[in-house]
Amino acid sequence: MENQWLTPVYTRNHDYDDSFVQSIIATYGFPYASETQVIDMIDQNFNNPPLSPGTYTGYQDAAAFLNTFGIAANTVCVIGGAHPFVPCPRTQGLTSTSSSPGTHDGVGMLDELNGNASFGYLIEQNVWLDTGSTDPQMGSWLVRSINPVPEPASLALAAAGMALLAVRVRLRRRT
Repeated sequence: MENQWLTPVYTRNHDYDDSFVQSIIATYGFPYASETQVIDMIDQNFNNPPLSPGTYTGYQDAAAFLNTFGIAANTVCVIGGAHPFVPCPRTQGLTSTSSSPGTHDGVGMLDELNGNASFGYLIEQNVWLDTGSTDPQMGSWLVRSINPVPEPASLALAAAGMALLAVRVRLRRRT
């Protein structure tokens, strides 16, 4: 079985389990992923990125993550120096993991580029209120398990191979 992930960009600006998110869950069968599921998916596919303060390798991992899942928001980071405010693209999603009543944990990635300094890192255990805290950087991590189904071309190719094999066996029997 494989997992199919819905990027949090599609659900940004929506509260946890609001009517829009509920309709996606009901219509397409995408339940909330746990924080552990999301972190495992990110670790396996994006080189086990570091936590804050981040590294250049983490920046490359974050760039790959954002290329795959999109940028939910180009927020501003305060890092000091000559350019204290720099854009730091990020995408986060709420999970089914709750740290306290009325909250759910957000997971995502962030990258920063400031002159010669590049930092990227995994955001985890980021507690968000379930309601009234919509934010353009935050959506929901929704995932569903799917059974890979062979595409018609693969089935046709397999059938053609079997037919050729049958013809060859039949010709051998005649000779």
